Amino acid sequence: ELFQEALTFVLAGHETTATLMTWTLYNLASNPDVCHRLEEEIDSVLHDNEEITISTISLLTYTECVLKESLRLHQPAAAIIRTAVEDNTLIASDGKHIHIKKGTDIMINLYMLH
Repeated sequence: ELFQEALTFVLAGHETTATLMTWTLYNLASNPDVCHRLEEEIDSVLHDNEEITISTISLLTYTECVLKESLRLHQPAAAIIRTAVEDNTLIASDGKHIHIKKGTDIMINLYMLH
């Protein structure tokens, strides 16, 4: 299980970052007012091209909101797969019982979580 998680991070890590950057740039190009506000925040926090640090990053609250909104609108992954570690029974919204056996692969649709 740990190996699967590590493999997911290694293989999917660069793709999710590239997807986030691509959609954020698209969203900024499509929304000049948001882009302008983002530039203002960066200019107000990073004076005279000073180096970015952990403390300065924490001040970029609007930037964080822009990135999170891009992730919300354009998720880099459509689904994840997890393996049941024990037998379980889920109750659906219609009251139907769904039995899941240990070892069953379960696909979670991330788009449906929003």
